[in-house]
Amino acid sequence: MKSDGHTHTEYCFHGSREATEEFVIRAIELGFDSYSFTEHPPLPGEFKKLLPYSNQTVDAIAMKEKDLDQYIKEMHHLKNKYKDKILLKVGLEVDFLPEHISWTRNLLNDYGPYLDDSLLSLHFLRGVDGYRCVDLNPEDFKEGLIDFYGSYDDVVFEYFRVMDEQIKVDLGPFKPKRIGHFTLYQIFQRKFFETSYSHSNIALQKFNQLFQLIKDGNYSLDFNMAGFHKPHCLESYPAESIANLCLSLGIDMIYGSDSHSVKDVGRGYGFFEKMTAAK
Repeated sequence: MKSDGHTHTEYCFHGSREATEEFVIRAIELGFDSYSFTEHPPLPGEFKKLLPYSNQTVDAIAMKEKDLDQYIKEMHHLKNKYKDKILLKVGLEVDFLPEHISWTRNLLNDYGPYLDDSLLSLHFLRGVDGYRCVDLNPEDFKEGLIDFYGSYDDVVFEYFRVMDEQIKVDLGPFKPKRIGHFTLYQIFQRKFFETSYSHSNIALQKFNQLFQLIKDGNYSLDFNMAGFHKPHCLESYPAESIANLCLSLGIDMIYGSDSHSVKDVGRGYGFFEKMTAAK
């Protein structure tokens, strides 16, 4: 099946805000058989207080709590409306927040019965003045994370450490079984590392440690195309060399456009096909 396992909707306030139905129509035009809605759910109020950004920036990160029920309802409506043309899956891209495990578990227990497919992603690390987004902009990455940990390498080490926790954590029976953009720290790699960080020996050692956890936990990975369109990344999450290693180990790699606008739907699918055709 031609499937997209990572997409966003009109409920994404840092996306284009185009009607979700337009995304669906485009996916059908491109011949997708299956298409997962994986919108950012609300963040805990206490966590948002730890984000040293403007209210406008914080509000754009994830949907408002009051919108979650409506999101679920509307996505199920679209699922039913287009059931004869495409298999639509209703899901969430859940953030791993180490200090809010109970909150996340309760969210999943409440909404898990209404979900078909979800991701567990790492977007935040502790940094200067609280928590910082890994993927906001290069200046924030430098000021909030590199200056906090001491170097780009050290930021990546912390990312791997928290990813280890994420894979092991007990979030209950509805914990997502796919890891979103496994190497999101790559987003600004060429700004601070000058090349693909994934080719470093240090990174490969860390990957090998995490791959065993992923296999043991029967997780799949989001093979995310968004990085190709980020000027300081220019490759997928994870990079081709790491994706090949995952595939050789029998780890399932699920295509994800990570579409935030209709024009993003289906992007990079040819690369995904080439990478997985012989596997």
